[in-house]
Amino acid sequence: SRPHYIFRKENFLKEYLQYHKKSPFPFIQEVIIGDSYGVFALCKNGKVLQYFAHKRVIEQDPKGSGSARCISCELNPKLKAYCKRIVKYLKWNGVIMIEFKHDSRDKIFKLIEINGRFWGSLPLAIYAGVDFPYQLYCLSIGKPPKITKKWKIVCARHLLGELIYLLRVIKGKPKDWDLYYPSIGEALKKIITPNKCKFFVLDLNDPLPFFMEFVYKLMEVIRR
Repeated sequence: SRPHYIFRKENFLKEYLQYHKKSPFPFIQEVIIGDSYGVFALCKNGKVLQYFAHKRVIEQDPKGSGSARCISCELNPKLKAYCKRIVKYLKWNGVIMIEFKHDSRDKIFKLIEINGRFWGSLPLAIYAGVDFPYQLYCLSIGKPPKITKKWKIVCARHLLGELIYLLRVIKGKPKDWDLYYPSIGEALKKIITPNKCKFFVLDLNDPLPFFMEFVYKLMEVIRR
């Protein structure tokens, strides 16, 4: 579901009650401004077998959302410890994705969400040498998965996601949004800046998924 932002404390109760009518007892979360990090893991009986991490370079929504461009990175020890504790507490089996933001105010990592499924930026992990799908397959048939302790530093981009990001920046920041919001110049610089990036979807040897993704997104917009 799409998030609903409340920009003024004095409007909170009124807007909450209106939203509650459409979606009872919504999850309430503070807006955190800062760099976004994803921590990914393959788990068995609450124990992490494989870690992976990335930092988001561009998000589809400037206010915060899924990744449009990201780069693999070394796993921060604090994030590793948080991930380990969460997985142990949940007694998790399979793959898991945990998102954090590094709060620009107090420089503390804040938990944003936990997804017990594969994630949109999965191709980045594979490019970096961590083949989570094959590892999960091995785990499911009782075969010990090959663990990658040192992955490559790779950048990957989602072209449709970057286009969505740019269009949202051009549209302008929401009314009453008083936190950081990129200018059109900043957005263009981010997108155009030369970078050896691989792609989430685009593959010249198999271009159909790339074009179909645009078609499905266009149909989604038309239906609204």
